[in-house]
Amino acid sequence: KRVYKYPAVKSYAHHMARFMQKAYKSHPFLQNIDDYIHMTDNEVLTEVNCARRDKNHIAHHDAIRLLQRKDHLDALPLDPSVNESKLFELMQMHKIAEDDIGWELTDHKQEGHSLPFPTLRRDGSIKEGSQLSQISINAPTIQWLYVAPKHRQELVRNL
Repeated sequence: KRVYKYPAVKSYAHHMARFMQKAYKSHPFLQNIDDYIHMTDNEVLTEVNCARRDKNHIAHHDAIRLLQRKDHLDALPLDPSVNESKLFELMQMHKIAEDDIGWELTDHKQEGHSLPFPTLRRDGSIKEGSQLSQISINAPTIQWLYVAPKHRQELVRNL
């Protein structure tokens, strides 16, 4: 099993993604691709640390969960049949705040990608690459639910 697929790692990755989404939503570097590419890990970690200390920061809760390793959301694998509307319904039914839940759903359509370029064969003939081979890129098949520990039991019962 790859390290990045473990539930604890998925949980921290979810918090980092959510932090960046909130903290950099209207940041000017998103307007310029060069500024975005030149942004470093140290700049992001500095912003996380500032958010941890500032209780009014929009991403304060995720910063706390990242740096202090407290109250992070549990990552639970979801059945492929669970969709977003079911998760919104459960969220409303159990009155779960947005900061206490999140999910990562996958599109289960797996198609091979063709090779649409001409290929010279050993016998000198030219064939389209898609007639000779097909690339298969596997999409992740596991869907994830990220939920605060206080809501875990009630959601697991209803899934």
